[in-house]
Amino acid sequence: MRATAQDDESNLQRYWWGGGTALLMIVLTVWVIRWWGTPPAVEYDNLKYIQLLWTAVSSRNTEWVAKVETAVEQRHAAGEMSPSALREFQRIISLTKAGDWDLASRESYEFAQGQLSRNHGPLPEEPHGHNHAPGHAHKH
Repeated sequence: MRATAQDDESNLQRYWWGGGTALLMIVLTVWVIRWWGTPPAVEYDNLKYIQLLWTAVSSRNTEWVAKVETAVEQRHAAGEMSPSALREFQRIISLTKAGDWDLASRESYEFAQGQLSRNHGPLPEEPHGHNHAPGHAHKH
């Protein structure tokens, strides 16, 4: 039996639909993996605790880790830290308690890197001696 132009067109449509569906699934899978593996955004006022944790972990200083743990738990209890941010701090702190300092150090670093280019809420308004208005000339 000989293929007709209609059969060829039908096969071509199936090919494009199948390819388009496969491409969509690949894109969605990559997006989900990246989203799932990204640390939670930490509120602006809590960013310093990531640095403190990283320093404590890199120094393998259990006393400093305990101080960070107390501080983040207090911030969360006061409503100043999201549950997802607290969970990430606790996850890394639990690695130190299990003696896995190297992994905790890597995870602390990734936690910090995950905050880059994130929206952490408004920056504090601090006067700094000059005007950013268009057309304003800076005086030196």
